[in-house]
Amino acid sequence: MATAMTVDEFRTFFIFRTAPEVSLTLESFGVRLRERDPEAFTRVWRSNLSGTDSLSFSFRHDDAHHDGLLGLDDSPTVGVEPLTAAEAAVFATWLRSAVLEPGAPVDFTVEQALETEMPRQPLPTTPGQIHDALTGFAKTVLEAGES
Repeated sequence: MATAMTVDEFRTFFIFRTAPEVSLTLESFGVRLRERDPEAFTRVWRSNLSGTDSLSFSFRHDDAHHDGLLGLDDSPTVGVEPLTAAEAAVFATWLRSAVLEPGAPVDFTVEQALETEMPRQPLPTTPGQIHDALTGFAKTVLEAGES
């Protein structure tokens, strides 16, 4: 019998969205990402569907490789994979502190939650609260998938 996956093992696509009025550009995100990881990869490309530019990126954290995408359609949205909740918390804390304006509203979800129409959750502001919120949400998603 297979053992159930724990929240510490669960890797998924985490999605963070902020408000349309937040001043975030593909270029400013790329600069901040390269400040974090000088070897980070970024590439701007135009979507054939929406006609808007997006930013694909890759970076390393704790010897792990992560890929992401930043889109600036209606609301700036950044998605990163494959992340555990703990890794996502580090990324989200960096996003809040180094990329977005202080107090910018941010919500989050994961790919599986979108598929089951679970509502997005507000992202807290402190590192400990961010970690707890992402871990709790990932645990809820895992439990929903087991039932």
